[in-house]
Amino acid sequence: MDTDKVVQDLNRRFAASLPEFYQRRIIFWYDEDKEFEDKLNEVVLENAIALTGNNAFAVKKLLSVDDLTTNYLVYSTCSYNRPDDNWLLDVELYSEEFRADLISIWMDEMGLPSNPAMRKQVKNYRAYFNAKDRRLKVSTQSKVPATPDQLNITVMAAICGLKKPQLSQILRSVFRAGLDLKNNTIYQDFVKYHADGIFWEKVRQGCGFAEEEPDLGRLAIHLLLTASTRTMRQEYLAGLDSLISIPHQAYCYDFISEWLHSEDKQQLYDVARYVEDEARLHQRFEKLTVDDLVGTECFPCINEVILTKLMTEISDHIIDVDTITSTVEKRRTCAWYEPFENFYDGILQVANMQSFFKEHSAGFHTAEARGIWKEYTESYYQMDTYYRLFHMSFQKSLETSNIMLDDLFKHVVDKVEGLYTHWFLGELGNNWSDVCADELATYGKVLEVPQQEEFYRSRIKTSDTKVFVIISDAMRYEVAATMAEQLHRLDNISKANLENVLEALAALFLLERYLLVELKEEDSYVLIKQSNIFRIDGVDMQPRMQWKVDSDKGIALVYNDDLI
Repeated sequence: MDTDKVVQDLNRRFAASLPEFYQRRIIFWYDEDKEFEDKLNEVVLENAIALTGNNAFAVKKLLSVDDLTTNYLVYSTCSYNRPDDNWLLDVELYSEEFRADLISIWMDEMGLPSNPAMRKQVKNYRAYFNAKDRRLKVSTQSKVPATPDQLNITVMAAICGLKKPQLSQILRSVFRAGLDLKNNTIYQDFVKYHADGIFWEKVRQGCGFAEEEPDLGRLAIHLLLTASTRTMRQEYLAGLDSLISIPHQAYCYDFISEWLHSEDKQQLYDVARYVEDEARLHQRFEKLTVDDLVGTECFPCINEVILTKLMTEISDHIIDVDTITSTVEKRRTCAWYEPFENFYDGILQVANMQSFFKEHSAGFHTAEARGIWKEYTESYYQMDTYYRLFHMSFQKSLETSNIMLDDLFKHVVDKVEGLYTHWFLGELGNNWSDVCADELATYGKVLEVPQQEEFYRSRIKTSDTKVFVIISDAMRYEVAATMAEQLHRLDNISKANLENVLEALAALFLLERYLLVELKEEDSYVLIKQSNIFRIDGVDMQPRMQWKVDSDKGIALVYNDDLI
């Protein structure tokens, strides 16, 4: 600000109306940097007298005793560390303040309180505040800083591109930029704008990291290890004590926990993996039990250790259903569950199959076909579901792959096949064959089981509403049961009946061309003439098909003479 502009601003302020009960205006002009000291003789005011405040006693006597009516401008280059050192403090309290230096202009622009401590801190960030857009970042923060400490946090937050000045968010931003300080753009901006010292001071205060050499990798180890002591006994981390600060456990745990359950937690994954490798945690955790590890979620490798232990036990024919079930349920809510979801879901299905096996370990010895049919449709089919869900998880695991778990999971498959193919299918199939052999030989069917040929008459013809039949080739009962359960949960589905395998849905007929339909009213059939090949479940087909129709009640399908 040039001298003419200063004089103009001062004359405007002295010409302004006085506040109520005031008879004159006194303005204190502080210029600690002495930018205008040699230009004070150029400051000629229209309605006030300019004087220096270097002789505080004389000025105070003049303003408080000798002259009580004249307007005065008091110019001072002094700065006071303590209010008691300022002899003119009482006069200042009922006077106004004026500043014309660059720092003051910036502080006024950003809405910062004008005091020596804040001015000192703004000077420290002079290189940062030299650009208007950077000053704007500070002034538009969610909270205007009122103290030098708040200004420190605000400047670091602005460098990080944050709207809220929070140390935890600043730390996360720094980590996201990489652990290598030399290539960390945010940290290098801290250095450039003289905020790096404050950063490490805040880190020391918050989480207790006080190593002499700045190192983000070591800081990451400190944070994660200290946080893990909240859910893991410290003795499990013996030998790493220098990297742990129990007094700062709460801060470190809250910081890591908040990050783990945030939208950008993926950035923490690489950091956690780095800590695992540097601290050799995988080798350490292998010596612990599942119970020792199940409650800690900081490190992804804990999932690998837990799964390795459980899969090894399964391969060794040791399947603790309760342990597997409770472990999966506990880990399901942990941060790093998703990368290991397929493995956990797989062993959970193994536990379900083992539970089914224990319940029916004596085998299947039902004396009547109707009894086996009833048991299968009510409960036995669940074994099929467990088997299907296991293989779904296994196939998905092959797509993501984990070098530590893939081979172990393949060994689990052998156990699953033993339970399902060799035991379940073998035992239940033999029981069914035994009890229905005579009826099949005599009648060609099982008398007490619903027949396909009754489907139209029982489900469509007598229905008061439209019936939709969806057909799929070779669909298992358990899939249909799952579908029925889903339909029951839909608001617009009032009822989903499921009496046998052939009444279920798995896939639609994918007709690639229109079918010409001719109604034969005499027998309620619709003959479908199809000259072009179409696809059923991905297979090229050209069968003879008929629709069995009953006005608006619904339809059934005859496929190569078999009523579906």
